[in-house]
Order: sequence, then structure tokens, then C-alpha cells
Amino acid sequence: MTVYRYLDFEPPGWGELATPPTDWPTYAQRLLALNPLAYWRLNDAPDQSAIDATGNLTPGTYAPSVLRQQPGALAYDADRAVTMDGVTGAINFLNTTLLNGATQGSILFWMNYHAPAVEADGGVIARWANTGASSRFGWMVWVDKVAGISGRQRTLSFAVNTLAGDAGRIEGDTGLITPGVWDAYAATFTGGQELRLYKNGQLVGQKTTNEPSFISTNQPLRLGRTGGTIGHLPAGLDEVAVFDVALDAEAIQTLYEAGVGRLRLPEAGSPV
Repeated sequence: MTVYRYLDFEPPGWGELATPPTDWPTYAQRLLALNPLAYWRLNDAPDQSAIDATGNLTPGTYAPSVLRQQPGALAYDADRAVTMDGVTGAINFLNTTLLNGATQGSILFWMNYHAPAVEADGGVIARWANTGASSRFGWMVWVDKVAGISGRQRTLSFAVNTLAGDAGRIEGDTGLITPGVWDAYAATFTGGQELRLYKNGQLVGQKTTNEPSFISTNQPLRLGRTGGTIGHLPAGLDEVAVFDVALDAEAIQTLYEAGVGRLRLPEAGSPV
């Protein structure tokens, strides 16, 4: 087996490889090897449901306004993506207990925010609703125009328990959302320890938390909206994955590098 290692420099005489070797593991293969609970490649044809590549969850239903078979996020991969219109676009899943009571978790996705600026909140993935006093709880990841606790703007927020306030939520830095380009985001949670946010393989936020687990809820799962007062997402979405473990920084960086086609070449003198 060839051992690939990423080089931060290009030695004299080395050229850039235009395409990966034929045995190069794909992004999807690498992600599935980490055993996600659910993984939506969002490559579904217009007449198909939203298929979970793990087979764990029942397929979801696309709103008619979701554009399918759009250009995807990944390099060297013909897999397609979806575009949410920010008005009615969403993918809805029923009868799931995804992450209920989980003491760890990770949510990964690629997003191309289409609006020229973040003018409103928009749900990325959620099991939450705000339809009545008895249902105003759940977990979610959303684009935040102005974060409710820190006041940071144009950012990404992640809550494992929306009733827990600051203790159950992390809010990213101002300007974390970059319109018009595909970026990879990851949110991780280790119960009673920490919440983390990553962008393009790099840690961009972390905080300690005393929250023990994701809150359990009977709310349906949604992509592209939350089901409550937080609105729909005006963005392309691709490669959405959910884990019941907190992926470490190396795993998240390795996935990002695979997604952008950054090749791990053997270092001089290393075993091959």
C-alpha cells in the first residue's frame, strides 16, 4: 500500500499532478470509512428522493423549488449538488431520532452561499421547530445574520440544545460565510467538554460546554430550513453528513484536502 503524505512545499523538480492516481480514495469513500449515521451526496435525479448513502435513514422529500443536478463542490468528482432558493427550498425527512441524546456528534457539509450578502438567518440542517411553547427546542446548524448571544455577523452557529442558551451553542466569527464559493464546514460536539467549528479544514472556533448531550426531540429532520422562525437557506448544498462521534481535526482536514483535490504525495525517503 502506498503511504501518501501531504507536502506544504514543492521540492525542486517536482511537478503538480493533474489528476489523482486511479487507486486514489474518493471523498465519499473516505467519509463512509468514518461510519457516518447519515450521508446525503445530494446527487439525486429530479424524479428521486433524497437518498442517504449509508442506508440508515428513509429517503427525504425535496420541495419542488429545489434545483437538482447542479455543479457540485468536489474536485475530480462528477457528483452533483442541489441549490436552495431561500424561499421555499428544503429537504424534509420524517420519523427520525437522529442524534437524540447523543453524547458526541459531528455535522459536515459543503455550502455555496448564493446571496451577495447574508441578509437573513437560514437553516442548514435542523431538528427544531418554533410552532408552539411545547416544541421550541431541538438542535440545528444555521447561517446567522447576527448571532443572538455574541452579536457576531454573517456567521455560522451550531446548537446542540436551543434551550440551553450560551451553554449549548457556539457562534462563529464575523464574516465566516463567504458568498459565491464552495466552502466546507464542520461542527463537532463532545458532551460536557467542547463545541467546535471548522471551515475548509481549519479550526475557526471552540468553546467549553457543560451540556451533556444533544437534546432529544420529536421534530422532523430538515435540510435548508429549520421549520421555525429561522428562514430558508439561499445556497448550494453538497455532501451533508452526520456522525455520532466528534471527528478530530486531522480527520476533518483530510476530508477537506480530498474534497479540493489536494494530493498527498510521498515524502522523499518515506516508505511507499
